[in-house]
Amino acid sequence: MSLIQYTVEKDGFCGLFSPIAENRNAAVIVLEDGHPDNYLVKTAMKWLNRSGVSAMGIGPEKYMKGVHNWSLENVENAVHFLKSQGYEKFGVIGSSFGSNMALSAAARIPEITLTIALTPNDWVYWGILNDKVDGTSERPADGESAFTWRGKPLPYMPSPYKHPDYWNMFRKEGKQRGDFVASLNLHDLAEEKHPVTEAERIPVEKINGYLILAGARDDVMWNTCRGISRMKKKIEETECNCKLEVLIYDHCSHLIFPESMVKLLLPDFLVDLILQRFYSETKGFVKECRRSRIDLDEHIQVAIKEWMR
Repeated sequence: MSLIQYTVEKDGFCGLFSPIAENRNAAVIVLEDGHPDNYLVKTAMKWLNRSGVSAMGIGPEKYMKGVHNWSLENVENAVHFLKSQGYEKFGVIGSSFGSNMALSAAARIPEITLTIALTPNDWVYWGILNDKVDGTSERPADGESAFTWRGKPLPYMPSPYKHPDYWNMFRKEGKQRGDFVASLNLHDLAEEKHPVTEAERIPVEKINGYLILAGARDDVMWNTCRGISRMKKKIEETECNCKLEVLIYDHCSHLIFPESMVKLLLPDFLVDLILQRFYSETKGFVKECRRSRIDLDEHIQVAIKEWMR
């Protein structure tokens, strides 16, 4: 897989591009809360190439050390670049925080006609910093939204904790649940302290084309099923131009990826070991988790093929 690099200064977005000769018509953008030059993004791009589409990875530049007041125009600029290269169909895919990026971008960029959001939430996230201050892996960027659009910060759900209590709660809840990290209580508290308003919700009803929302009931990072349910309700109550597919699984926790992509990430035995180590809720449900990933894979492959026609 040959990768072409792009920067904000020169190109208007920070990304990697992996075109394939077999398809110069459709491209899918992988969105990630870290710099796109990482193993997960590169693997997702390789998986997309094998699924028959050119792939691009986009994320914040390394100096940002997180996602805070990140311009969604990065995605728009990438779409315009792909259009200049002759591409006619544009999609986005993201998991976890990346799904927040994907949904927020697709709701504002009408050229995007395939949106795949894995373990999503329905409100715009607070800005996050991954700068390892005081040994933390993540802390909230005080007073900053995760994203901006047309130079203005998007209204966002405020974090229920400040540094250092924020990361301490991640670790505390993870220890209580027997997980590496967990933040279900933290996100529930965020909604309890600040009931989500319409301004903070991602306007998913404005998304065009194919929209896949997928999550698991045993997710301990946030209540993705609640967020998916609210997005489904909003779309059903609104006149919109998207073809919605909701995929809810009993088991797979927060690491829900298509099975064929997982096999590119890690050997099978390591997947089962790592999943159980990270999320204790999956112990005893290895086969069920695998079935969830296989089913997700099948649905996504069908959607991609229909979208490319």
